[in-house]
Amino acid sequence: MIFTGEASWRWRMMLPSTDRSYDTFWRQSVRWLSLGATDPVAVFPAPAAGPGESVVIRTAVRDATFTPIPDADVTVRLSGPDGRMVEAGAAVEEGETGASLFAASFTPQEPGLYRVSVTARKGRTEIGTASSTLLVGGADLEMAQPRLNAALLQRLASQTGGHIVDAGDVGRTIAALQRAAPAASLASRRDIWHSAWSLLFVIGLLAAEWLLRRQWGLR
Repeated sequence: MIFTGEASWRWRMMLPSTDRSYDTFWRQSVRWLSLGATDPVAVFPAPAAGPGESVVIRTAVRDATFTPIPDADVTVRLSGPDGRMVEAGAAVEEGETGASLFAASFTPQEPGLYRVSVTARKGRTEIGTASSTLLVGGADLEMAQPRLNAALLQRLASQTGGHIVDAGDVGRTIAALQRAAPAASLASRRDIWHSAWSLLFVIGLLAAEWLLRRQWGLR
């Protein structure tokens, strides 16, 4: 990549403050330059999953000129943490216009690190191989997908006797909780030393001690 733009700063200075095209250009250029060329057979990273959840492993298959090969025979082998090998056949993913993306479904039963090995052939000729890893049960799915899942929240609320509260209804919800609180829980705290009865009680104890000591001849 050659960029002969010694006066590119003028491009930035002539843009409005809200226009981020200059920053976007340099950010994407550096990102593109830092990436290496992909192999003809490449395995895409699989999303985080837990034991018993289906995982889709996607593989891109191209020839030496990076032309898609839609009729390739793709085999996916997975080695689990217990050492057992599982083989799954991959097919062209539906809706892929380039017809070079193959998908294989796999359901891990145990947590741990799975090693993925992909082999692509066309007839008896091997196009290429690729390998990757898959971590099962080692990621926090809640943090991996922090967006609002209204359907899941509604299901939890219905099963536990609760209800979903929108952000705009927080004030009304607090008032409803205060009205529904039992009277026994609305306790107040008072300092007994600020009462006249407590002072009289202490003076009475001191006077009783003084009278008893005088009666018993004690000093």
